[in-house]
Amino acid sequence: MIINKLDSIEFRLKELHDFTWLKKYGTAFWVVDETGSGCICIGMEDAERKYFCKIQYKSCSKFFLNFLIYIINDN
Repeated sequence: MIINKLDSIEFRLKELHDFTWLKKYGTAFWVVDETGSGCICIGMEDAERKYFCKIQYKSCSKFFLNFLIYIINDN
């Protein structure tokens, strides 16, 4: 497994990927890299909101198949 890093968060994947495209949602504060579903879950936050990003990817591929984002309401 290869260690990937987004901001100060490290996580393991089969390949190195560039996740800087998520920076438009702020700073990473949480990652789950072993979901059992083939997805990575990344928590991002900016000054106003927190986002739950669920990224589905094909194992050993260089492209993402699906990207879902949810706004987390703190209230």
